[in-house]
Amino acid sequence: MAIYYFTPYALDKNLGAAYNHYMELLPNDNDWACFIDGDAMFLTPDWGHLIQKAVEKFPETGMFTCYTNRVGNKQQLYRGIFNNNRDMVAHRNIARVCHEIGKNRAKKLTRIISGVMMIVQKKTWKEFHFKDGLLTVDNDISQRLLDAGKEVRLIESIYLLHYYRLAEGRKFKNHLL
Repeated sequence: MAIYYFTPYALDKNLGAAYNHYMELLPNDNDWACFIDGDAMFLTPDWGHLIQKAVEKFPETGMFTCYTNRVGNKQQLYRGIFNNNRDMVAHRNIARVCHEIGKNRAKKLTRIISGVMMIVQKKTWKEFHFKDGLLTVDNDISQRLLDAGKEVRLIESIYLLHYYRLAEGRKFKNHLL
């Protein structure tokens, strides 16, 4: 089992097809792909080890995600709060708290996720490909996994800083046109 890390980008705005392309690159069915948004970043040095521990502890999970500061999905927000703080050190401190408190824990989620970080095993993907398109690709696959009884888990020791239109505002959509 190996974990491969990708930050997909689609010139044609078909992000789902880009995810599927990267999944095809994985050599073995037991390998995992970790997808990170291009406007997100890890804030602890051992994030790869934390992901490795989670997939080893919960190998039957359909998809993993993490805590973050800015997504439309409250279950993934640290303490359930949409955080507009522009101080990176403050976010680093939140990441450190998650790192310490969330060790070896990955809670089950019951609703769709926002795809700031998605970790999927190739054998799961073979059954649940990403849909074509740009928007709601993350929502769609997580809903199909949940509907099929697959677990979607949040790795509690990982907090990603997500830019998510911080300066432009949440309603800014020009980059999606």
